[in-house]
Amino acid sequence: GVVAARELVQREKVAALFGGLDTPVSIAIVPFANQSKVPFMGVWAAGTPITRNGAAENYVFRVSAVDVLVDKALVDYAVKKYSAKKPGMILINNPWGESNEAGLKAALADKNIPAAGIEKFQDADVDVVPQLTRLKEAGADVLFMVANVAPSSQVVKSLDRMGWNVPIVSHWGPAGGRFSELAGPSGQRVHFSCTYGPGGPRITVRNADDTDTVAVIVRGRGPYFRLIDDDGEALVPVTDDGITTIVQRLTPAAA
Repeated sequence: GVVAARELVQREKVAALFGGLDTPVSIAIVPFANQSKVPFMGVWAAGTPITRNGAAENYVFRVSAVDVLVDKALVDYAVKKYSAKKPGMILINNPWGESNEAGLKAALADKNIPAAGIEKFQDADVDVVPQLTRLKEAGADVLFMVANVAPSSQVVKSLDRMGWNVPIVSHWGPAGGRFSELAGPSGQRVHFSCTYGPGGPRITVRNADDTDTVAVIVRGRGPYFRLIDDDGEALVPVTDDGITTIVQRLTPAAA
């Protein structure tokens, strides 16, 4: 990702960068974008440190979700929907998982809810029964899942092999591809977060000053978080919002 970003800026002389499916890649690009003073618009990766990166001059923006805000919504949903009292975490073992571990811990602490445990797994793992067994034995009554499509499907398949019908409240990773096909029928019980605006794209562009942008879940106001199941409402093309915003800022006539 960094090599591609350097080539685009230094050789192609682009005015802005768009990208960021994975949090680890986006985080790696952030220092280069800030040093080069080239706007970097994140369209998918949700890692909190991408925009909250501590730079004095921050050229990184996003139309994607923000983990620290998503995690609050996930905890609120688990409590409201499932009366969660001792949730467990099953997280991908990379910076995105780390970002959500911090966010979920903070969100649970705010509600004085203990975590049953925190388990990590690798992107290529096809069996996470050992990790899930530890969470089950620890008394987890809900699972918070953070992973992209393929590894999330392996979590669901592992639960099927165990015969453990535990509620799954997930980040938006499963929304990024063929989750229903890969996870099978049990994928329908995974509830995951999305950002969208009613009636069309309404995703606000934001960078480090995004604390109050999505403070609560409010229907009819964009952006906001809402948890849907796998065959729920479609995502709006938030990339379009990012492109529109960049064009408006870079076009002299729009100034």
